[in-house]
Amino acid sequence: MRVERHAKHTEILFGVRADDIHKWIDQYFDQRRFRQPFWRLVADGWSPYEHRKYLHHKEALPQAIEAFKDKYSEDIIEKIFIQHLKDDYNGYVPSKKDFDDPGFMRRFHH
Repeated sequence: MRVERHAKHTEILFGVRADDIHKWIDQYFDQRRFRQPFWRLVADGWSPYEHRKYLHHKEALPQAIEAFKDKYSEDIIEKIFIQHLKDDYNGYVPSKKDFDDPGFMRRFHH
């Protein structure tokens, strides 16, 4: 899901777009590579989901709270963060160890 859609969804749910939080969660997504032809990405073995292993898990929540505590309440940061993950994982909130699980990777990243 693109940042714009995440932001619209959290605005509907919580009254806050928080584009900055969504961009922070997705900061490791490689936009430049994503714009290349699909055949080249596949040939290089690149996955558009690779970035998720860094901040798309519940253990990254304290980092998000620290990064945005001066702008939003801890409650709102948590709601936005968790909803972003739920949106990307069909309601599931991954843990860091999920990214080492081949079943999880197959289910959500193919």
